[in-house]
Amino acid sequence: MELVIVIAVIAVLAAVLIPTFANVIERANLSNDTGTVRNINEALLADEVLNGKAETMGDALRVAREAGYDIQKISPSADGYVYAWDDEENQFRLLENNNGNFSVYYPEGAEITADKTWVIADDDNYADFQTAGYHIFQLAESSEEVIDRLTSGTGGTGEVDYILLSENIDMGDTTINLNSNLSNVTLDLNGNSLSVKSDANAASGITVQSGATLTLANGTVKIDETTNKTEHAGLSVILGGSLTLDNVNLDTSEATGIFVQNEENATEATELIINNSQIEANAYCVGTNAYIKNQLVNISITDSILTVSYTHLTLPTT
Repeated sequence: MELVIVIAVIAVLAAVLIPTFANVIERANLSNDTGTVRNINEALLADEVLNGKAETMGDALRVAREAGYDIQKISPSADGYVYAWDDEENQFRLLENNNGNFSVYYPEGAEITADKTWVIADDDNYADFQTAGYHIFQLAESSEEVIDRLTSGTGGTGEVDYILLSENIDMGDTTINLNSNLSNVTLDLNGNSLSVKSDANAASGITVQSGATLTLANGTVKIDETTNKTEHAGLSVILGGSLTLDNVNLDTSEATGIFVQNEENATEATELIINNSQIEANAYCVGTNAYIKNQLVNISITDSILTVSYTHLTLPTT
């Protein structure tokens, strides 16, 4: 009888204390997460005074990293919460996810607009954010993740808005071929290099086509060709695709440069924009086929240096 009474008392105490302990732990986790957001926002404000407002998610993440928070690699301690960046206010938020309904937990009183908010999504909450119309940011730490983010995406649609390279990545023999499943996506090289090879089947190292829109920014892209070094381009933009190079060092010295082409009498332009970049190529830096009638190609080059060598040029025999 005494044993039964002791067990009953323990059960009652457990029922009372366990939820209390859980709440204490949850509050501690939220306090840690709000402290992280507060400190990063102070760093963003200080950086904005010195260097101007962060223009991209990558810029905001770099400021956070310089403040000691590699936020793209950490998740909130509290369950059901995510970090997000408001590009209008240039401030981070701690968002609470209630079955796909999102609200700002911290800073108190802050509001969010989906098309102004960039979230660091993972497999568990990717679909919720995509359905709600948020911009989705993900980190790429391997060649497999680069392909996954640029083609199918974690959520199965390829609609990751911003991809950040965590380190130098060599794609090996894997070429990158992007079509209309990819729209308005930035691959931020984050000061790193992306190495890609053209293949023996005349496929460019990177091909952007059929309505795809890709921006390569802030780093080095190196294209090597495995066969005839002037047979085909290191990068191709074709059939209505759009490629932007922004602050990129494009090294195609072992291959030809960027080939831009559309079909005859096209209605949608193929577009190439090069800004604040350097291109080193063999045979040509930027080329297109003049014999295609009304192919509708738009090319814009500003504040950039293009250098051509003919080291591997092989002229046709006929």
